[in-house]
Amino acid sequence: MEAPRKEIQLPPSADGYYRFDLLPGLIADARHRDDGGPPDHLTRVVIWRDDGTEAGQYVECLPPEGAKLKDFTRADGWTLTPMPPRKPGEPPLPHEHDRSHVNLLPKQRRNLWPDGALVVTQEWTSHEYDRACSWNEERDQYADLLTQAAQMPSDTPGRLQVVDGNRNEIEYRDGLSLNGGYVHIAWLNAWGDTQQPVNVFHNSPATTAEPIDVSEQQPLLPWKMEVQAIAAELWITWRQMGANPTIAGIVDQVAKRCAERGIKTSSGVNPRSGYLRTHVLSSKHWTPPPDDRRG
Repeated sequence: MEAPRKEIQLPPSADGYYRFDLLPGLIADARHRDDGGPPDHLTRVVIWRDDGTEAGQYVECLPPEGAKLKDFTRADGWTLTPMPPRKPGEPPLPHEHDRSHVNLLPKQRRNLWPDGALVVTQEWTSHEYDRACSWNEERDQYADLLTQAAQMPSDTPGRLQVVDGNRNEIEYRDGLSLNGGYVHIAWLNAWGDTQQPVNVFHNSPATTAEPIDVSEQQPLLPWKMEVQAIAAELWITWRQMGANPTIAGIVDQVAKRCAERGIKTSSGVNPRSGYLRTHVLSSKHWTPPPDDRRG
């Protein structure tokens, strides 16, 4: 028996890439595309009439049975029932609170019943509100899931690849850097395969572009070349002092010198030692100078 799947139809994309910060909303749109449902309508109205007393007279108004009215411009068919006054010592009733709020509004913003009575309460069905809540919950859920996937360590199953506008893998996977990144639909589906239930993403059949493989070594950025030059200087200096340098031993000094020399990443921030250790000075990205010492 085939495992359950979520089929998610995204809008067309010329190259198969989607902005990271837009994806949760696009997914929520796809998941709730058929949620048009009936429009909301009035279910109950309470009006207040000035009868010469301090409390006045509240009247409950119910629309004709089966009617789905959006206004009360005509009172034909409505059932009007006077409401009993509040007993002495009882707290104010909900419609009394509503009247207090309505009285704070400018007169031109107050609603009147066709006979001129003040409308203090309007109750509606909540279809549109419920649909909006469901859409928001779906969007927020995927925003959390995609962010968690993007921030997973390299080579971790379920990690989501994200690239910048030049299709280089982003360095900092948080805030504006992450939100401004791009995700290819093929990477979405690779991530979706790790979910329960499996998420399957589709888009326009005309989209045929293949994603770049950001796991392959990309051309080294100029700022990274400067960082590696600093690391080489420190490495050689330590060797000349008779020490056996390690990446972990020099990376903090490398980060400090980057800050002193004003070296910044493509995102305009000073590189941190943790990032340098993983993405600039690891064995995958850098080879230390050879040991020229003679035994």
